[in-house]
Amino acid sequence: MNFLFQDARTQTAFESKFAGSTVLIITFFCWEVGVDLQKNQLGLLRTLIWQLLESMDLAPSVQIWSNVLKKVSPPLPIVWTQKQLGHVLKSLVQATSFKGLEDQFDVIADTNKIFQDRQKTKICISTRPSASLDSLYKSCPKLRLQDLTEFDIKLYVEDKLVKNLATEDSQRLATLASEEMSELVEMVVDKAEGVFLWVSLAIESLLRGIRKDDDWETLCRRVEQLPEGIFNLYEHMWKRMALDQPLKQRKLLPIYNISGFLAVVP
Repeated sequence: MNFLFQDARTQTAFESKFAGSTVLIITFFCWEVGVDLQKNQLGLLRTLIWQLLESMDLAPSVQIWSNVLKKVSPPLPIVWTQKQLGHVLKSLVQATSFKGLEDQFDVIADTNKIFQDRQKTKICISTRPSASLDSLYKSCPKLRLQDLTEFDIKLYVEDKLVKNLATEDSQRLATLASEEMSELVEMVVDKAEGVFLWVSLAIESLLRGIRKDDDWETLCRRVEQLPEGIFNLYEHMWKRMALDQPLKQRKLLPIYNISGFLAVVP
């Protein structure tokens, strides 16, 4: 989503579709490991409002009034409620004809009501599958990552498995199980949900099984037992690692720590 937001072609596409209008792109990126305002609806509303104020050259005026109000006695409440922020955002949207690219998490539902009647507003959401979002946008165009990467992931899985099954030790397993091979590949592709890093880790688990002379049934169970999600998969692999492999554990620890960061940043 960040790439889409920064790519010049996004701005160009909006300008082409809405010729003669000023295009404004506003965003909110939810960060699960951040502070509350980086992942809740208050943070969403504040972020969108500030971007709108900046685009309308109202930010300096807001800052001036803020400085004045600080001197009021007794001081006025500093923290605005979600309801108050919702009214402000609605007022700004109604007073402005703009086209937006907005990225959010599952808390988008209420904010969506502010935008849904604006014909010149475009909302773009990047998130994991969500029943609440499906109900809101079931009639809207959508892309699923796994649909776009399925073919490449399938080629990757087949290439890695076939190369290893072509070795002398695994030749018998490869020649006796062409149908099972296809089934195993499909299992990995389906469970990956379009995430290449997950596939790479899953393949490592399968290759360990092949080196241990696992039969097809055991290999399939390996795939079934692999948890979904990068962080959960790393954690699963870490726990299964033999206690007599401290060197490998130390080698994987930095990757495991990085995966914890990657897994929670949308």
